[in-house]
Amino acid sequence: MPATPATAAVTPERLAAARRAVVSSSIGAALEWFDIIVYASFAIVIAENFFPEGTAPSGSSSPSRRSPSPTSSGRSAGCSSARTATATAARRP
Repeated sequence: MPATPATAAVTPERLAAARRAVVSSSIGAALEWFDIIVYASFAIVIAENFFPEGTAPSGSSSPSRRSPSPTSSGRSAGCSSARTATATAARRP
C-alpha cells in the first residue's frame, strides 16, 4: 500500500523543514507587529512634522471644506447622509 500524506512517516528532514517554516513565519509576524507598533507610536509625530496645522496634504480635501453640489432634488450629489440632507433642506427659502 503506497504511503499517503496522512500516513507518511515523519522523518528528521520533514521535522526540520516544518520547524524552519514555523520559525520563519514567527519571525515575519513579529516584524510585522513591530512595524505596526512603531508606526502607531510615531503617527502623531509624523503628522505634525509633515503636515503642519492648517495645511492639508495635496490631492485631498476634507468633506467639510467642499461645498455641496445640489441636484434637482436639492440633496448633495453622491451623499446620502441625513445630516447633509437636513442641512440642505434648512438652507432652502
